[in-house]
Amino acid sequence: MQRVLTIVLMLQFFQQASDIDSVVLYGPGVLAAAGVTPNTLLLGLNVVFGVAKASSILIAMALTARVRRRPLLLASTGGMTASLLVLGSVFTAFGGARDDAAVAAVAVTVVVAFACAFSVGIGPLAWVYSSEILPLRQRGQGASVGTARTASRGHH
Repeated sequence: MQRVLTIVLMLQFFQQASDIDSVVLYGPGVLAAAGVTPNTLLLGLNVVFGVAKASSILIAMALTARVRRRPLLLASTGGMTASLLVLGSVFTAFGGARDDAAVAAVAVTVVVAFACAFSVGIGPLAWVYSSEILPLRQRGQGASVGTARTASRGHH
């Protein structure tokens, strides 16, 4: 039981630590730093993020029934890591190139890819996996401990 509880807590921790909210909240600032300037374009990109995230969740629902959870979780965290590495590399290499359309396009692509990777894997699957591996009599306690971090961060 100790191992199961550790897995649940680690899944919930890493789901929250990856913090998709930071992409939603700071995404426009990151994209503006990459050279995406008009406010209407930034607003449109927020719509693109929302559609991409919703589509990814639908894909996750379809894949969860066909593919095992572990490969989806690994693919999700791998995609998130790759996206952040590419974004960091682009900013390191081309940080001063504000008017470069290619830099802006790459930044938009990897931020959307990060949101999709999160939404297709660790976002929904941390909850699914946790509820499946906990024994029925401890499911409520495990879920409450896992969500305590979310509540303590002030998410609404």
